Amino acid sequence: MLSPGQVRVSGLGTTAIGGDLDARGAEKIADAFTLCGLRCEVVKDIDEAIWSKAVVSACINPLTAILRVPNGDLLKSDVILRFMDELCDECVAICRCRGLRLSSKKLSTRVREVAHDTSRNRSSMLQDIERGRRTEIDHINGAFAEIGEAAKVPVPLNRTLTAIIRSLE
Repeated sequence: MLSPGQVRVSGLGTTAIGGDLDARGAEKIADAFTLCGLRCEVVKDIDEAIWSKAVVSACINPLTAILRVPNGDLLKSDVILRFMDELCDECVAICRCRGLRLSSKKLSTRVREVAHDTSRNRSSMLQDIERGRRTEIDHINGAFAEIGEAAKVPVPLNRTLTAIIRSLE
């Protein structure tokens, strides 16, 4: 958001269509999105797509808000890159306890790609902190922490990021 009523689109991802839809219905929806100029793909495992997106958000949004930097600045520090990799590993371990077979290596690569592709973005969480608003931390890292704790998966990074963002709110 550049100013009230003015936004800059800096990156459009791919919309995943799947779930309980039959293949033909999913393809029709994907075709309609594509005709509108939006990238879309039909996926067999919508849960994997949803949780992968959540991991990417958990690894980028709170760090940009705490450090007060655009997404691409996260890629400039070896310390932050290592932290993001470790956070990604923690999130993937939490996903595995829910029966998802996500790859830490693939998701770490995806986190870096998204940070690069949206390098000028100021995440919504950062914008919320700057405006003195509540963030979505409880629904991202807070949710990962709750799920992990319930499954006895260690969640120190998600718990810590959630606490820091809550204190900034």
